Amino acid sequence: MPHPLLQNLIDYAGLFPPASLPLAEAWGHYGRYRAQPEAWLLGNFIIPVGQLSAASELPTTASYPLSVLGQGGIIASDWLHNLTADMAAIVRTHATTPHRAHACEVRLPSEVLAKGNAAELSQLIAHGKQILGGIALFVEVPYEGDWAVWGEWLEVATAALSQLNGTVGLKIRCGGVAAHQFPSLRRLATAVLLARDGRIPLKATAGLHHPVRHYHDSVHTHMHGFLNLFGGAALAHAHGLSHAQLTAVLGEEDPSAFKLESGGFQWRHWQIGGEEIGRLRPLLTSYGSCSFDEPCEDLSELRVLSD
Repeated sequence: MPHPLLQNLIDYAGLFPPASLPLAEAWGHYGRYRAQPEAWLLGNFIIPVGQLSAASELPTTASYPLSVLGQGGIIASDWLHNLTADMAAIVRTHATTPHRAHACEVRLPSEVLAKGNAAELSQLIAHGKQILGGIALFVEVPYEGDWAVWGEWLEVATAALSQLNGTVGLKIRCGGVAAHQFPSLRRLATAVLLARDGRIPLKATAGLHHPVRHYHDSVHTHMHGFLNLFGGAALAHAHGLSHAQLTAVLGEEDPSAFKLESGGFQWRHWQIGGEEIGRLRPLLTSYGSCSFDEPCEDLSELRVLSD
């Protein structure tokens, strides 16, 4: 039975590292996943805007929900120009295929973030949202090799997004293919709490292949867990967790500390019911993963789902 915390949580990102599959292969995998018993865990197919045209030529009779990665831009004018072009490509896809873009993900312009002017950035993002119309917009603070700078830009971005009444979401990057691309527990907790306090919808990507945080030899560091992140975020909303409390949830490495029973979620003595999770899910949307089999296999092995 679908669990409210996990339903449609995993956006399939097979095109991206470390899987880096060709489009036709990833597209075929997604179709297969939609026919599996675990399909209720599956969300959108993530695709760069530049591959929409090629995807429109792939055989399928089903309508795939898409999350389109926009081009972005370093300066404001380029960002808006490219987003307009992205939307034109989406419109062409809608006109020629059954597939529908449910979301657009785009990195924020570093030039505007560096100014530190949240009001200016909020106006820019609001303009971008107008361009996309009814398509959900998620903006990402780019990581350019310096987590301290990322943290400063994150504060500007969330201050800007908090002025938009939850109409635009924040995308946070939780890892990559190298250790330095993984944010620390402290920085990840800060991002989650800034989104919570601003009532900003949250989406995550990269590094979340597994439910529970653990050390992984492939990247020589600890990988964050999607149960830690989304369960912790739900508890942070429900119980007003402090930074230290949320950091403890995010840092948990014992799978037995987590329980998902009767639609609810529990970490040690903190818990939240299924109905409240359902109300929070518009703020805790999904995460991108280049693997769908791994999360499904891990959840089955951990036996955290009782229903």
